Amino acid sequence: MKKLPQLTVLLFFLAVSFYSTAQENGSYTFQILDYKGSPIQKARLIVLSDESHMASPEGLITYLGEVDYVKKNGVMVKTRVMPHYIHVKAPGYKDRKVDLTQYALGAYIVVKLEKLEKLSSEYKELNVYVKDKDGKGISGATVYVNPGKTTNTDGSGYAKVQHTILISGEYVKLEVHKEGYKIERQYVPSGDAPWTKDGKAIPANTAYITLTKGENESIIFHINVEVLDADTDEPVPGANVQLSLSDGDVKNGTTNTQGECRLSDNEYSFAGLTAKVIVKKKGYKEKWSDITADLMTGKDNAERQFLIYISKDGDADWSGTYESGTPWGKQVLVVSGSGTGFTATTSHIKNNGFTDKGHISGCRAEGDKLQCNWTEQFEDNDKKISRRGTVVITMSGNTLSGSAVEDEPGFSWKNGITPYSSAIRKGAVWTWAVTKKN
Repeated sequence: MKKLPQLTVLLFFLAVSFYSTAQENGSYTFQILDYKGSPIQKARLIVLSDESHMASPEGLITYLGEVDYVKKNGVMVKTRVMPHYIHVKAPGYKDRKVDLTQYALGAYIVVKLEKLEKLSSEYKELNVYVKDKDGKGISGATVYVNPGKTTNTDGSGYAKVQHTILISGEYVKLEVHKEGYKIERQYVPSGDAPWTKDGKAIPANTAYITLTKGENESIIFHINVEVLDADTDEPVPGANVQLSLSDGDVKNGTTNTQGECRLSDNEYSFAGLTAKVIVKKKGYKEKWSDITADLMTGKDNAERQFLIYISKDGDADWSGTYESGTPWGKQVLVVSGSGTGFTATTSHIKNNGFTDKGHISGCRAEGDKLQCNWTEQFEDNDKKISRRGTVVITMSGNTLSGSAVEDEPGFSWKNGITPYSSAIRKGAVWTWAVTKKN
């Protein structure tokens, strides 16, 4: 069996209530930019204990909060919580901490990151001292460096290793192996400044590692992944859940009708593997989460719970017929295409026997919404109206919602009818929602 780091026990972290404040049905939209105003594609939001959210190619992240359970009327119900702080990280840039208490729920937050200073040399050398608990140097210990070159300690327990990180402030990962000793890891900041560990000052480019005798224990555990729709909180059945290890091992599973997938018989150990969980589902954006950082967390828990939210793909196929009742009759949208290729014919079949017909086209993506042009021909007993404007469309589950802004309408009054004031006027806003029927 392959050796695998453990998954985040997400609900354990959420239970620490002083880190967060409950907020239901809200979100923040982040755009991560450099100081030239260009999007940073590999930016991440780091929440609570290393739960991360990846930015889109436009540097955008819609953050919905983390899932928690609270008691209401004696019943535990699912809700979301917002942390007080969130960290923004990107390779080659300085981290930034954002105080969410300074922003109203629903805010659009632009975060600009400063590039880290490049070091001058192609390689940097790191002095590594490996000793036992009595302070005696351990010879022949293997020092693995990521990124860098593997080497062994000499007779005094010393090794000089080279690493290839060229950015001051990023971290070199060291892992030391020696038969009869437990594996030890350490993260050392690159650069020429001293650093601290456990409250002790350590010279720049230096690491002190203590090995303890013993076996590298392993246990068998099971991974339970729950996949939910980010918009509706509903389970997503039929999603492919893949467990991918850096040694090439892959495990696959599929979520059931409750959005759950169980991957059994995984061996936890202290070996230096990395791992990630990847969730794929047609019509949704692929979601992955690096679980390596949680290697040491809760290692005695044989049942690991992992919760993943996935968002609908802007290019998902929305084709179909959507309907809803209105005070004046029935509204019908017949949709074809997806994303920016979305088009629709609209019909408002009114109780008085008249039908308004229209068209939606010219869509462009704005975050998780589409902004489109719309036109409509309106007719009733006393007038005809030629209408046009813009509409913002969102999709949640099987429901399309729209907020349309009226442009200057053109009225044509029938013979014998005196024109009167109408609610249909320039700047009027109309909202609607229709649910998919097929």
